[in-house]
Amino acid sequence: MSDQKSILNRRPSQAELDAVSLSGRDLSGVVLRKVSLEGRDLRGCTFADGVLNGVNFDGAQLQDSNFAGAELDGSRFVGSDLTEANLEGVRGEGVDFSQARLGGASLKESDLGNVRFTDALLDGALLEGARWVQAEAEGLSAREIRARGWIVDDARMHGAKLDGADLVGAVFQFVDLENASFSGSDFRGA
Repeated sequence: MSDQKSILNRRPSQAELDAVSLSGRDLSGVVLRKVSLEGRDLRGCTFADGVLNGVNFDGAQLQDSNFAGAELDGSRFVGSDLTEANLEGVRGEGVDFSQARLGGASLKESDLGNVRFTDALLDGALLEGARWVQAEAEGLSAREIRARGWIVDDARMHGAKLDGADLVGAVFQFVDLENASFSGSDFRGA
């Protein structure tokens, strides 16, 4: 498979994905289910409005990638680099971002349930209007995040670092924040 159109017009197989470079490609609306892109160079790739269920992105290079509006049910991003990535409006159940680097990424208006951010780095990320339900985020580093109206419900965030965070109007409900730090954070209206 040599051209981008053939990837976009149908659901590509694992072999077809393995045969092409995807870095910088526009794969908006693509449907990928239970495939592996583990360790791949996907910098600048666009998956906007795609259906990416059960996709393994572990260890992938996803800097400046665009997942806006994508469905991510059961996908894994363990140890991936999503620095400055656009994840605005993503939704998904059972997504794992453990040890991922999401510094400066936008997760604005994202809706994630049964999600893992264990030991992830979200420093400087945008989480305005995001919703996390049943989240595991022990050891999360989310310093200087902008998270107005962020809703976190039924979460475990032991040792999370939320120093300097803008949490105006945020809602933390049934959240275990043992040993978490909030030095210099703004909680007005929270």
